[in-house]
This record gives sequence, C-alpha cells and structure tokens, in this order.
Amino acid sequence: MSSATAKAVMFHRDPRRVVVEEIPIPRLGPGEVLVAAKSVGLCRSDNELLHGHLDRQLAIPYPVIPGHEWAGQVVEVAPDVTNVSPGDPVVGECVIAPNHWFGFTYHGAAAELFRVPAHLLHRLPAGVDFSSGALVEPFTIAYKAVRVSGGVDASETVAIVGGGMIGQCALAVGRGSGATTVVIEPNPRRRALALALGADAVIDPSEGDVAQAFRDLTGTDGADLVVEASGHPIGIASTLVLARHAGRIVNIGICAHDDVPGPWGLVQAKDLTIQGTTGSSDVWPAALRFMQKQGIDLRPVITATYGLTDAAEAVAATDDPENIKVHLTF
Repeated sequence: MSSATAKAVMFHRDPRRVVVEEIPIPRLGPGEVLVAAKSVGLCRSDNELLHGHLDRQLAIPYPVIPGHEWAGQVVEVAPDVTNVSPGDPVVGECVIAPNHWFGFTYHGAAAELFRVPAHLLHRLPAGVDFSSGALVEPFTIAYKAVRVSGGVDASETVAIVGGGMIGQCALAVGRGSGATTVVIEPNPRRRALALALGADAVIDPSEGDVAQAFRDLTGTDGADLVVEASGHPIGIASTLVLARHAGRIVNIGICAHDDVPGPWGLVQAKDLTIQGTTGSSDVWPAALRFMQKQGIDLRPVITATYGLTDAAEAVAATDDPENIKVHLTF
C-alpha cells in the first residue's frame, strides 16, 4: 500500500466480476471516519449484489466496494467527529438511511482503508477481537428479529428454520434469553454446529413431519416463536405448521421466489402473528451489551478465511453450502 492509495475489493458490472485494485485513499467529509479494515465477513447478499439481483431495488454505484459485516480500527476522524478517536477498535451499522446501505449504495469495508459515517460506528467492547467484531452485524439482524417479535424467555420455545449464519445467530439470541431452542436444517454440518452452540435439539426436515418432531422434542403444541432464517419456500411454508395456536412468526431469511405455496389458511385458523424485518437499526448498543453479558462467542461459525488477494475465491466460497461464514482478513 502506497501513501496515496489502498487496495480494495471492487464489484464490477460490465462484465460482472470481482477485482482487487488500487484506489485513492478516501478523503473525509464532515461527520466521516477513516478506518483500517481488520476483518470483513462476506454475506449471501454480497453475492446477490455481485450478480445484479439488487439492481432493481437499489441504486448501486458500480464499481462498488462491498463489505457490510466488518471490524476495524479508526485511523482518522473529521474535525466534527466526537464519538470515536484514532486507535479505537470499531464495528459499524449498515443502514445509512431508508434504502441506503453501507456496502451497497455506499462503498463498504472490503478495503485496506475505507470511509464510513461516524454515526454508524460503535466501539468494540474490551476483550472482543476483530474476528468476533465482524460477526456483530449478522448477530444484530437476529437480535432485532427476536426483539421486534416480542422477545422470548425461559418459559418459551423457539423454532429456528435454517441453520445458516442468521439462523445460528437467532439460536444465540434464543439461548441467551433462556428459551428452549430447536434448529431445523437439512445440512448435517450446520446441525452439528447448532448443537455445539447450545441448541436444545436439531431436526433434519428431510426425515419426516417437522412439526410433529418439534412437538415430540419439546412436549408442546408448537413453537411460541418461529424464526424463518432460510428464505426457502419450503422453510417459509413450514413456519405456519410449526407455530402453536396464537404463536408468532418472524421472517428474516431473504426469499428470491415470487411464489411461496403453503397452508396460508392456518394464519387465520391458528390466530398467528407474522412479521418481517430487515436491517438492524436502533438495536446495536443493546445487542452489543447482550453479547457481552451473555458471553456469546460466534467464532465457530467462521468456516473459511481468505486474504485480500484471494477475494474472488472468497466470494465464490459463499456459494458453498458447507460454508456458514467466510471472512476476509487484512
């Protein structure tokens, strides 16, 4: 890295490709901070960004730097910034404004040095390393979903549909809240990880009646809360049968399908409450306190780590179902 440039991962549109290239070090405007990246998580939505699947809903400024799950160290602050200082280890939110996202419509963190609005930043708690810090953003997604659905406690059961990154985070929230947690996931590696992270039970949906298996395992008539974290039509439909009468369902899995068949009559028949949520505005300080107080360590979800020069390979690795979280390290 020269004094005037930094290496960055760039997603190009014509043609669609991942390139590591030298860019000018960003100049700070009012309210902005320059950060040195330490660890950046790659998300399924980064793949959607690369392949143009978000172009209809977002004004993407190609070529764009991805990276909305990250931890880094403050290098420089604009004169009006008071909430962080050079040397601080920080993480950052990704919702800048309605339909304006860090790492999508604003250059992200997959660069040796990057610029970020100061109001998005939070200091990492003492003792939390950068790898753990880059897992905070997906954790806040699950934390918000459980919170806006009414929360859970030790008297309740939670069914988590999907054992990917967000599903594992939802498990951590449910377990940290004292609830009985059951993860429904076809991939054996992800089921094993859920058990290692403290799930009370796991279910392989390919083996039969998922709702009956849940009732048998928990001794209940269904889940108090169902967290849909798969985005798969079959998973979405299963939430309706997994929920108990007057149960709650919260959808956080990204679904790319226009049609989702399912027993939708159960919404009325079972008096269900169904909610969707995206992003994690307004919960970061609470989520960080929750993680620290409950001693939540999500590092086992990191299944592959790459250096910056191997960014294209890292992005491709997010398509491998055996991976849960892929990280770039700097």
